[in-house]
Amino acid sequence: MLTGMVIVQNAYLILKIPIKVLAMSVMFWAISNPIESGIDSQPKQPMNKSGIHIKESHKGRFTAVKKKTGKTTAELKHSKSPAVRKMATFAANAAKWKKK
Repeated sequence: MLTGMVIVQNAYLILKIPIKVLAMSVMFWAISNPIESGIDSQPKQPMNKSGIHIKESHKGRFTAVKKKTGKTTAELKHSKSPAVRKMATFAANAAKWKKK
């Protein structure tokens, strides 16, 4: 498959069309034909995967904080620690997700 720049250079040599015009037309074609040009508009991931990955070393950290402090998720969303606030916000949002 030829890259856009090679197409532009070859067309310039054959047709003597200004390179800027050719480059813009190739870019427009690549955007309007993402599959043919090899540009995927969305990352490839299995349909059953959410794309969220929590490191094994980080699993259980929020539960440990909850047990240590004795506070609820809602109370920890107002914690002084930004890391705890992020974990609490994630947990509150994850509780709303559809579970199978």
